[in-house]
Amino acid sequence: RDDLWMEIPWDAGEGFDRSLKTALLLSDWADEVGEDVICERYSVGPGDVYGMVESVAWLVHASRQLAGLFAPHLKAPIEEMELRTKHGIKKELLPLIRIRGIGRVRARRLFNNGIDSIEALREAGPEKVGKVLGQGIAAQVFEQLDGVRDEIANAGEEQSTLSRFG
Repeated sequence: RDDLWMEIPWDAGEGFDRSLKTALLLSDWADEVGEDVICERYSVGPGDVYGMVESVAWLVHASRQLAGLFAPHLKAPIEEMELRTKHGIKKELLPLIRIRGIGRVRARRLFNNGIDSIEALREAGPEKVGKVLGQGIAAQVFEQLDGVRDEIANAGEEQSTLSRFG
């Protein structure tokens, strides 16, 4: 961490202050600080937070695409950073956030109730998940999970060899 510290040039001025404020705001966002707290802490509106997050998410996405071409070993960690930036979540919520309809708040609620992965979600079942998220959302989540399982199971049946097309 010591290598992150640097001397601040005397003439850095307002540009440095803005950059630091943006970096701190984005750090809070990725640490799941609430939007209302971020807005108050940094004297910005929700639209400003959204704009900063979207801009950085786009840059991280572009970095991931470039990593795929020039540094494939960095693609996975950059993808993780992209998801964390986009959704404003800690690393522990990454498995849950991949489910459509599960955002940072719902993922945190599931995690705090001992459901920290897709497998744990399946094991908990619709009834327990319904108590945490509500029955309607739980039904939507389990429809997705069943669909994913069925798609994976059926994929093997539909595969062919290249010689079939020759």
